[in-house]
Amino acid sequence: MPDPHIRPTFGYRRSADQDAPAPVRRPVVVVGGGPTGLSLAIDLALHHVPVVLLDEDDTVSAGSRGVCYAKRTLEVWDRLGVGEAVVAQGVAWQRGRVQHGDRLVWEFDLLPESGHRMPAFINLQQYLLEEGLIARTRELAGLDLRWRNRLIGLTAQGDHVALRVDTPEGPYDLECAWLIAADGARSLVRRQLGLEFVGQTVRDRFLICDVVTEAAVPNLRQFWFDPPFHRERSVLVHRQAGNMMRIDLQLGWYSDAVAEAARYAYAGGRFEVLRFGTVKEQAYEYDVNSAYPRALLDVPSLANGQWVHHKKDPGNKPFAVYHVVYSGANPEIPGAFFQRGKNGTICYPMNVTGWFWSPEIEVGRRYCANGNGHMNVIEAWEFVEDSPV
Repeated sequence: MPDPHIRPTFGYRRSADQDAPAPVRRPVVVVGGGPTGLSLAIDLALHHVPVVLLDEDDTVSAGSRGVCYAKRTLEVWDRLGVGEAVVAQGVAWQRGRVQHGDRLVWEFDLLPESGHRMPAFINLQQYLLEEGLIARTRELAGLDLRWRNRLIGLTAQGDHVALRVDTPEGPYDLECAWLIAADGARSLVRRQLGLEFVGQTVRDRFLICDVVTEAAVPNLRQFWFDPPFHRERSVLVHRQAGNMMRIDLQLGWYSDAVAEAARYAYAGGRFEVLRFGTVKEQAYEYDVNSAYPRALLDVPSLANGQWVHHKKDPGNKPFAVYHVVYSGANPEIPGAFFQRGKNGTICYPMNVTGWFWSPEIEVGRRYCANGNGHMNVIEAWEFVEDSPV
C-alpha cells in the first residue's frame, strides 16, 4: 500500500521589488495560489501578460479538498498545457449511482457518446492538482510566483491599487494596475473592498475522510440516502488517485456546546500505533496528512443517538468529551494532558484546564492513579447511541 502523500515545501525567495527605492507597479497581481489563482496566472502568462502571484503559504493544500473536476474544466487546463497530465494522474469516471437504503433509485451516464478528448469527470486530490499547476508555472516566462507573501492591506488609487505585502523578512509595498482576488471564501481583498460573498450557511455537519485501501472500488460516483450502515443520513464515496477513497458522511447538526468542546479537544497531528504484526483481513491506511485528521476507530454512528450533558464526572464512557482541571505532581515529568500553544505546538504542562476526549481521559486516570497528579472532571458531553452496533 502506498505511503500517504508528503507535501512539498517550495520556500520563500526574496523579490527584487522588496529592495526597490519606491513601490514597483506590476500589470497584474493575483492573490491566492490555489487551483483558481494558479490557473489564471498561467493563462495570463500564456497571453504574454506579466503577472505576480502571491501566496501566504509555501506548500500545497492538505487533504483531498476539491476532488472532482468536470469536463469543461479539464478542457481549460488542456489549453493551459496541463490537461493530459491531470487526466493521466486522476481517476476518470462518467457513471454514477444514487441509492436509498439498499434500493437503487437512479443510475446515470454523463458522457454516453465516445470520441471526446476529455472524460466527463476526474477525481484527483487537490494537492496533486496544485503540484501539476505549480510545475507548469515554472515553465513560463513572465510569471512570478512568490511564496510566503501575504497580502495585509490594499488601497484603490484610481488608476492602480496600492498593496502592502508581509514576508518572513518584513513587509514591503507593491502596486498593480489590476488586482485579482483568488484567495477563497474568507478573501481579504473582497473584505477590504466591501465585496463579501452573499449566501447562507446550511446547518449541517460532515465527517470527511481520505482512506487508502487496496480494495476494489469502482470508477463511479456513489451516493446513498439512508444507507444501512449510516441510517437517516447521507454518504458520498469517490475513488481517487493512489488507491485512496474520499468518503463524506453526513453527521447532522448537534449542540453548539458539543461543537465548542470538540474544537478545544482537537489535537490534530497526534497519532498512536494501535496494532503491530501481520493483518490477515482487508487492510486500510489513513492519510494522516489529510485535512481531516480524526480517530476513525470506535466512533459511533452519530445518526443514531444523542448528546447527553453530565454536570459531574460520568466515569469512563466510550465516546465523550470531558471538561477537566488537572494538576501535576512532579515537575520533572510531562503532565497527563496536552495543551496547544498560540503557535500551534503541543506541550504537556504541569497544570491544565481544558476539554479532552475519552481515550485521553482513560490515560489521564491511569496516570493520576500512579501518583502523577490529580484530575477533576467538571462536566462532560457523552454520545449515547439508540442502538449500538
